[in-house]
Amino acid sequence: MADVASVGAGVIGLPLTAYTGVLLAGTAVPLWQGARRALPILFACSAAASAASLLDLFPERGRASVAVHRFGAAAKAAEVAMTVALERQVAAVPRVAEPLRTGVTGGLWRAAQGLFAASLVTSLVPGWHRRLRIFGALLGTAGAVALRFALLDGGRRSARDPLATFEQQRARRGGHEVPEMKSPRRHTESERSGAAAGGEGGFQLTDRGQHA
Repeated sequence: MADVASVGAGVIGLPLTAYTGVLLAGTAVPLWQGARRALPILFACSAAASAASLLDLFPERGRASVAVHRFGAAAKAAEVAMTVALERQVAAVPRVAEPLRTGVTGGLWRAAQGLFAASLVTSLVPGWHRRLRIFGALLGTAGAVALRFALLDGGRRSARDPLATFEQQRARRGGHEVPEMKSPRRHTESERSGAAAGGEGGFQLTDRGQHA
């Protein structure tokens, strides 16, 4: 039963790690809204890589350590790829991407990318020595912390910039990309006849079928 529960937790738990990214992407903050497609996936990849880095700090346990190592390498590769994808997504509106390119948040973002790449390299080095594994785990953990501070503080910074919101809406991105929900209309035949009558004699029908 414990093994079954562990497998279930692994399968269900990983998608749940994207929930924070979904919540952030659903806000009106320009940076988070502009990255809403990549943000949840990045959070899931980062959570998986962080878990693998944490487990790498524990003593080796034979086959379990090998599984953690392979899982962590795949998660780190996906994490690096998703940071690039997120940056390209928000770069569609340069003003929105500015927090990830300048200032303290930009430095944290670049540091996170560099730490992820370095941690991935240590995972791919042949031999996989104990000290190298611990060093890679520390790099991955530091990168995860830098990533979260960069995204959270970058979002706050973009929220304080009114031009970021304006330019994103002007580029017809963000909220403009969400399809409008049209409520069902009644008496469509009456509306058509009313529109025709309005074009000929100045009469038209409302939704209730009354002359206006």
